[in-house]
Amino acid sequence: MIGKTIAELQAGDRAEITRVVGDGDIAGFVGAVGDYNPVHSDPAYAAGTVFQTPIAPGIFTAGLISAVIGTTLPGPGAIYPCRRRNHRARGSVRSDQGPQSRSHADGLREPAW
Repeated sequence: MIGKTIAELQAGDRAEITRVVGDGDIAGFVGAVGDYNPVHSDPAYAAGTVFQTPIAPGIFTAGLISAVIGTTLPGPGAIYPCRRRNHRARGSVRSDQGPQSRSHADGLREPAW
């Protein structure tokens, strides 16, 4: 098992992952969710935008946050509730970039469910 159990977590624990995003990753995500906005998939269209090249959908980066939470800190069994206040994107993600996703434990409390 990777990650930590609830008993092993401590305030201040941190983890991060970096994943290089390829054209195939963006195309697969766009196809899976049906987000056919041409800024994600059409280089000619994207060239006429402020981005200049296709970018990954914003929710794709939330998936990367979910990955670090569900695999590293805390680890298997953990879920990312996707609250806007927890998701701070620092810019667009283009193909062949390696965005970092970080997780940290500010403090520990019993789950609300």
